[in-house]
Amino acid sequence: MLVFVTWVVGGRLAFLLARQITNPLRVLAGVASQMAGGNLSTRTALQSRDELGQLGDAFNQMADAIQKREAGAMQEDREACQEAGMDDYVSKPVRVDELVGALRKCRSLTEPANGITESQKAQAIGES
Repeated sequence: MLVFVTWVVGGRLAFLLARQITNPLRVLAGVASQMAGGNLSTRTALQSRDELGQLGDAFNQMADAIQKREAGAMQEDREACQEAGMDDYVSKPVRVDELVGALRKCRSLTEPANGITESQKAQAIGES
């Protein structure tokens, strides 16, 4: 009987220890998946002083750096698109208010945009 009780208690402790390690890893994997889908504002809320907490902090720092780098790149993209004659630029993740604002700025297809001629439009979209 004592062997059985020891076996049950030992199994339960092993399960709890494994769960304590895998849950934070599951959280990090979920955040990484959201970032891969374009949500660069997501962060992990792991708060512990062990190695997994340090990994969570490092992950958040990495996400901050990526978001800042992307913000700079998006501004350069926006400027390049506007210089090419586009009316506006919407970046990912798409926010509804930005999309609505950009759509309001759109011109009709018959109206020349920034002095671009019909032949230049046709050339830009690959028509001869």
